[in-house]
Amino acid sequence: MTNMSDFKELIPEFFDTSKSDFLINKKKINFGHKWDGSVVNDIQLPPWAKNSASTFIQILRSALESNYVSANINHWIDLIFGYKQRGEEAVKSDNLFYHLCYEGSINLSNVTDLAARHALEVQILEFGQIPKQIFTTPHPQKLIHAKLHAVSCSVESFAVELIKSFTSFKDSILSLFYSENILISTGKDGNIKCFNIKENTQIRNVQVSTYPISACARFLNSTHIICSSWNNSILIYSLDYGRICGEFEAHDDSITCLKGIENGIQKYIISGSQDCYVKIWQWRNDQAINKRTSLIDCLAVDDKINCLDATFQDQQIIILIGCTNGEVIMWDVSIHKHFELKVKKILKNDEECIQLRVHPNDSIDYILTIKTPQYNLIATGGLDDKNTCLKIWRILKKN
Repeated sequence: MTNMSDFKELIPEFFDTSKSDFLINKKKINFGHKWDGSVVNDIQLPPWAKNSASTFIQILRSALESNYVSANINHWIDLIFGYKQRGEEAVKSDNLFYHLCYEGSINLSNVTDLAARHALEVQILEFGQIPKQIFTTPHPQKLIHAKLHAVSCSVESFAVELIKSFTSFKDSILSLFYSENILISTGKDGNIKCFNIKENTQIRNVQVSTYPISACARFLNSTHIICSSWNNSILIYSLDYGRICGEFEAHDDSITCLKGIENGIQKYIISGSQDCYVKIWQWRNDQAINKRTSLIDCLAVDDKINCLDATFQDQQIIILIGCTNGEVIMWDVSIHKHFELKVKKILKNDEECIQLRVHPNDSIDYILTIKTPQYNLIATGGLDDKNTCLKIWRILKKN
């Protein structure tokens, strides 16, 4: 360990918990004896490893993945790949190697003397070669999040009583809404049903589409239900009047998700589709809605859209989009103080459109925005390596 002419290297096997047996002489090979007469056999491990090769590797792996290493690994990057690899900073950091180790120090093809060339090749093979310098400025430190602590909770059992069961559904229920003792359900069979909770009776059953309903949403302070079907259309159904008050073809492929948001008298419908577009539609109760005059703007993404959520924040519409490739896209749409929609252009440097790959291996099936007094959060549900996974993300401010 103190020989200045020698170099030590930690190979990947020192951190692979499945390969700890390389430290053990499993085949009982006769390696002879040391100068003191002891037999050369298994690797002698430090006391903290408790004479266990697997424990030794596990501790090294845990150390490598610790917060301390994560917080300081930028210094290692500076030494190996960064600005401390060469020059004055390398001298200050005692990070100097034999000159032949550095890339570009000598061009062997220009050495014509075979003996001299062979000697140079031997020296390079003996000492190895320094990696290519990638960074010329200090590497940023990795952000380390505070350690999560388990929250104490208690589980209490409650007795429940079935009040009423309705079985008049031909297909699965897509969504449920509740307003003033009325429970509203939409089904994939194209029907909207209304149930009076107090009287335990079904008071309405309307078929709004001959196609299966693919998505459904509702305005918070309105009695209008927004539905989409697999024929690429959006329809608006009025619970007060019991009729469809608007229907139009919105996309070039099946609509997968909808969201209705309000800002005073102004209402906006956000739709996402398998045609890889998110569209914003403007609608007032007393106005007809159509494909030409109601479309405010649209955003094209790189993959099919599974889900979306939207909310108002400081005269802006914040739209979150979950795609089948695992990306979450946040779209920031500004609104004028007189409720005239003014869409910011999506800049090439992604100042307004932020893309995050949060489910890297599979798709996102559901997305929800959560506003708390302290944070703005995103909750995503989807698949990761064939496992259903719920993830909660905090939206950080831009630097």
